[in-house]
Amino acid sequence: MVLNDEYNQRVADVKAFYEVLQFLDSVETYKNKPIEDTNTYRGLMLTRNMQKCLRAEAIIVLYNLIESTISNCVFYVYDNIKDEKLYYGNLISELRDIWFREKIPSKLSLDNARKISQRIADTLASELIEFKNLPSDISGNLDLRKIISLSQKIGVKLERIPDVKRTGDVFLSIKSKRNDLAHGNKSFSEVGSLLTYNDLVDYKEKTLAFLNFIIYKYQEFVSLKKFKI
Repeated sequence: MVLNDEYNQRVADVKAFYEVLQFLDSVETYKNKPIEDTNTYRGLMLTRNMQKCLRAEAIIVLYNLIESTISNCVFYVYDNIKDEKLYYGNLISELRDIWFREKIPSKLSLDNARKISQRIADTLASELIEFKNLPSDISGNLDLRKIISLSQKIGVKLERIPDVKRTGDVFLSIKSKRNDLAHGNKSFSEVGSLLTYNDLVDYKEKTLAFLNFIIYKYQEFVSLKKFKI
């Protein structure tokens, strides 16, 4: 996986969305002048409600960037473990625990537990390690605390997080508002009415600063092969 290539494309998409958002959010809707298509001469009468909905959509855009980037960071580690052709005994303890969680279902009868234990023992001796799943569910759950916890499970230590308090507040707000929208607890116009364009610029800057930081941390973890003993 080329981690930076996919991330850079997603960041470009976010920036493109923000350019459109900035333009449309700056339109003075009270003047009742339509935005015209110079090819068809058709017009769109932009309303305050539309602007609110677009501001709320920025939350979805940012959260998707966060979740996709964190997922890709984890699978970047997994892919490099696979490329190294490692066995269980080669891994750090954190990754051994993750591998066990993948192999053992949460509810087992005693007989099935014994069978699985023997199968795992055989696997330890003979099979190369390959991870298939994230170590915990992240869908709709990612704020700064969850990301730190997820990284610790893998063995990646996130030290000196830039502007940690403000970043934590921003990520919690993005997650909460995203979930309100995704679960239908609040309408797009309702969420958008709580945000200004400047708020969203701050959210974007804090998000990008943190994601640049965490990509560096995961790349360092892989380049120094900290996933193995």
